[in-house]
Amino acid sequence: MGFRSEVPHYLECKNSGSGFTLIEVVIVLAIIGLLASIIAPAMARYVQSSKLRRATQDVKLIGGALGAFYNDLGDWPVWQVGTARQSGDAKAALLIGPGNLPGQGGPPSGDTADTLLNQLGINTPAYPTNVGDPTLEYAWRGPYIEQFRADPWGHAYLVNVKFLWPANEQGNKPVYVLSSGPNRVVDTNFDQTGPNMVIGADDIAYRIK
Repeated sequence: MGFRSEVPHYLECKNSGSGFTLIEVVIVLAIIGLLASIIAPAMARYVQSSKLRRATQDVKLIGGALGAFYNDLGDWPVWQVGTARQSGDAKAALLIGPGNLPGQGGPPSGDTADTLLNQLGINTPAYPTNVGDPTLEYAWRGPYIEQFRADPWGHAYLVNVKFLWPANEQGNKPVYVLSSGPNRVVDTNFDQTGPNMVIGADDIAYRIK
């Protein structure tokens, strides 16, 4: 009787037919790369468009809040102390939202600034309120904005309120809420004589006056 050698079944190699060949893998990767090259630019455009829409909505929202403030107090949010509000009292020339300050070409560096949060959110200038006196005709009834945030590129919204000072209010100079836009630099002239307003480069603005 001859000697019979058998290979144990667990050492046998069988082709199950379920694997991918190198060519198939290369084809799949090529298709994925092609789809990515088509989708990525479209996605980038969508993201940028969403940021532009949000900034446009935000500047309108801030402009509306400034208008509501004026309707309540018969005055604009320019005063550093809100109880007296006489012509010679200290005033802010610029209101600034949260976020990094945009680059210059931008807001006049020598101007006195206050925050949108102080004026429209927490009333640190201490404007008269109707707390305890609901019949008070002119009263701060904020907050006028529920959420104070930076623009979609992480920079502060700006409002050139110095042209809302009592001495300047009758002039033609435009007042606006502004985002510095994707380039993060204010390209709009803050001291335009009006009556028309020219918006620089990619800035996003909403005119109040």
